[in-house]
Amino acid sequence: MIFTNSKNIQLCCYCGTRKATTKDHIPPKSIFNKPRPNDLITVPCCFECNNEASKHDEKFKAYLGMHVARQGGEAKRLFKEGVLPTAKHNNKLRKTIFDTMRPVYTTTQSGIITGKAMSVLWDSEAHDYTIEKIIRGLFYHHYKKIIGSNASVKTHWFKQL
Repeated sequence: MIFTNSKNIQLCCYCGTRKATTKDHIPPKSIFNKPRPNDLITVPCCFECNNEASKHDEKFKAYLGMHVARQGGEAKRLFKEGVLPTAKHNNKLRKTIFDTMRPVYTTTQSGIITGKAMSVLWDSEAHDYTIEKIIRGLFYHHYKKIIGSNASVKTHWFKQL
């Protein structure tokens, strides 16, 4: 079943009020290295929701890439091929990153100092927006129902499990 209104028009899976004129990748395709998987999930959405999501997706990719880069492998490649070019062309994002950079000591779990590094303040707005969009999109993908604006989605960043 595809969610439609009384005039049988497919609705945006995010807002549930406007006509779905585009498709959006869930999770954002930008967080995958090229070549990307060929089975990425797409959901129907309106131009307005897709356009707003794109702004947050770029920031989310940058902060995620910076956070995981030290793990090496594909994470480091995401940083080099995704984050660095984004920061190069997006002056506002680059300025925000540099303005929030602070030197920190790196430590083991028991508190032994192992070195120094730079820390960047995580962009909570981009994180929360993107995670909520993923939740709403996956809900639609699996259940073919729109959560709608009546339900709120709350996100929380756990520092450790």
